[in-house]
Amino acid sequence: MIRLECAVLLLALVAPASGLAQNRLTEEERREGWTLLFNGKDLAGWSGDPRLWRVENGAIVGTTDQAQIEQNTFLVYEKPFADFHLKADVKLRNHNSGIQFRSTIHPGPGWVVSGYQADFSEDGEKSAWGNLYEERGRGRRLMKTPEEGWVRGRTVYHKGEWNTVEVRAEGTRLRLWLNGLLTIDLGDDKARSGVMALQLHRGEPMRVEFRNMKLKPLAARHTEVSATPYRVVDFLDLPGVDSPCGTARRAFADVPEFPGTVHVTDISIDAALHYHKRLTEVYYVLECGSDAAMQLNDDLIPLKVGRSVLIPPGVRHRAIGKMKVLIVVFPKFDPADEWTP
Repeated sequence: MIRLECAVLLLALVAPASGLAQNRLTEEERREGWTLLFNGKDLAGWSGDPRLWRVENGAIVGTTDQAQIEQNTFLVYEKPFADFHLKADVKLRNHNSGIQFRSTIHPGPGWVVSGYQADFSEDGEKSAWGNLYEERGRGRRLMKTPEEGWVRGRTVYHKGEWNTVEVRAEGTRLRLWLNGLLTIDLGDDKARSGVMALQLHRGEPMRVEFRNMKLKPLAARHTEVSATPYRVVDFLDLPGVDSPCGTARRAFADVPEFPGTVHVTDISIDAALHYHKRLTEVYYVLECGSDAAMQLNDDLIPLKVGRSVLIPPGVRHRAIGKMKVLIVVFPKFDPADEWTP
């Protein structure tokens, strides 16, 4: 009886600590610049629907077993990243999930995100472990074939167990690994920075777990930049990026010497009222309809071709009507710095 009681006590002491042991950096990782995105204890630094996300046994647990969702929803990390290497352990009970990166948060309720995703799903021969996906965008068309990553990933993935997913984003080069095997290596220029997020997919009740989420920021490489001190960009050649009010083309985000970014944005729908805490924006109207306007706090300013508007941090604003605008942003554009009043 004494031995049994000691064994039970030992298990009680070890079990809570095991979660923390799973979410730690080695001394070598610390020297190399790795950081933890999840502390193993709580959701500090993350934002999402509290009905769906919790910490259990040293892992982030997302589940829709007790709450039905109408659209995909996400647990979003507070800080955006540009170039990085990410490692995470994932256990998927069923259905579909993924890790978003260089992604954009959409205004409004529901923690909705769009952008690149390290995809994984349990769907038999059509599963997605190892795939790259674009949420609310090109989907699997981002890859050479709809199963490019899964064809490789299926050889190493462990059904119903922990799998290690790695993402490395450097400039336009995107790479994914599953359990140490390279599954995706391609180039794409749609987004150079953005938020990290974890997905719960609409549909059948599901459960997914994440642990050992480690990230190493990478120094930006600009091998494509010429030796000349200037840069030339043709906006018509830049890929359009979906924004809450239309389509944006962004330049100079990859130039560290330039403290801002320059956008040409086609605004096709009225924007939602929002403000920035850090960013200053300067709008210059290239084209617009006769009813185009800009709401600035409680004022409505009519717009016309050639008019410019400076919007400092804290000013609530939105564009109204259809227009094409040149926007200069200081410091560099950050999709996470968009707040609703």
